[in-house]
Amino acid sequence: MRYKECRMYYCAGIAAIFLLKYYYRLAGSGELLWLLAPVAGWVKLLSGCSFAYIPGEGYVNHSLRFFIAPSCGGMQFLIITVAMLFFTFLHRMNTEKKRLLWAACGLISAYGYTIFVNGIRIVLSMDLPVLCRQAGLMNGWLTPEKLHTMIGAAVYFASLVLLYQLTERLLCWMEIGSKERTLRVLLSAEGKKVRRKELLRAAAPLFWYLMFVLWIPALKKIWLPDRREFFEYAVLVLTVCLFILGSRKILAALSFGVLHLLHGFRKG
Repeated sequence: MRYKECRMYYCAGIAAIFLLKYYYRLAGSGELLWLLAPVAGWVKLLSGCSFAYIPGEGYVNHSLRFFIAPSCGGMQFLIITVAMLFFTFLHRMNTEKKRLLWAACGLISAYGYTIFVNGIRIVLSMDLPVLCRQAGLMNGWLTPEKLHTMIGAAVYFASLVLLYQLTERLLCWMEIGSKERTLRVLLSAEGKKVRRKELLRAAAPLFWYLMFVLWIPALKKIWLPDRREFFEYAVLVLTVCLFILGSRKILAALSFGVLHLLHGFRKG
């Protein structure tokens, strides 16, 4: 195992995560423009709705009364994605050069993926409440706050699982050999061991997502006199995550499909 060889990298990664969390806690919209501006641009491309920047506050669409503030810029998801890519896969790099390259590529990939995913989440947050109100679904248990939580948990966690599946497939491809041999191994008797390891590793997206979304916040919330709101939030998030994990085979199939497309693009 290469875990011992990666100890210095892990220490650096932990320090980087703490620094990012600290930076996020203090940063305003001006300090987060590097994330908010491309997200607002991607949302405009997806929805056709323009957003104007208000210094010190964020991006706003006055006609829709929709606001892209620093809290919904996707910084939390960026931190989770960086942590998962770094701590889950780094030990599989067998040289110093590959580890440094993996760390750098992980940061760049996490940034681009965060913009892509968060733009989709924001568009859904703009459109789904309207559709739910028209369908009469917002008159009972389902409130705007609960719907917002469900959309965020579903999009973010599903995207995290999909990213994990894609990364796992790509690394298997690199470690085993060609795409054809990788597929043969995964479908063979030898592949049972590979799939068993994958099943165990599949807990990684859940672990990293819940650590930052529930476990760390729970350390602060548990001491508050009124914990009911956080408990309801935690149950809702866990329910969505378990539902997504139940659909993991669909996400695995999607990851295989993306790999086939990439392979075809490379051949072309």
